[in-house]
Amino acid sequence: MSNRIINIRGCNGSGKTHTVRKFLQNLPTTPLGSKPNRPLGYVVDGTTWGIQIPIYVVGSYENACGGLDGIKTQVETADRIVKAHAYGHVLCEGLLVSKSANNGHVAPILMNHNAIFGFLDTPWDECLSRVLSRRAAAGNLNPFDPEKTMRAAYKDSHRSAEVMSQIPGYDVRWIPWQNTIGTVVQWLKEAEQ
Repeated sequence: MSNRIINIRGCNGSGKTHTVRKFLQNLPTTPLGSKPNRPLGYVVDGTTWGIQIPIYVVGSYENACGGLDGIKTQVETADRIVKAHAYGHVLCEGLLVSKSANNGHVAPILMNHNAIFGFLDTPWDECLSRVLSRRAAAGNLNPFDPEKTMRAAYKDSHRSAEVMSQIPGYDVRWIPWQNTIGTVVQWLKEAEQ
């Protein structure tokens, strides 16, 4: 048995936050940290899903945009993930970390801590549809050009997966967008065998 880090990556609308929220919403969860309404993370009991080691989710999910993007620096992000990894599995995601790939601080540090870099394979049209739905639900009427604001991030995410998969030591995998929960649960169970 070994603790596993699952670093979920992808562009806007790919389902990163949605995937982690499913763990928080469907399993017994305890917020961690002293700030009311702004925890540093959560400990999740996954035993009903067959996961015996506690799961630590890094970052706060008390507002619409959750995860690692609320942490000030990549160094602090990597530090929090590594500290949580000492106690159990870790789930973490964030748009900024998804974009940074090997040029950031997070990926090289996590590589040495039994991390899977799981890239969501969500199709472009689905990502765009999700972002447009979120904007509409929030009443956001500001001008929006997805080709300028999203298309590059989508391509960069796929390029990051390709680049990282060619670097020795990185465990890069694709997460099927229609089975994100099942895939992540399977990876955690496999780490416990």
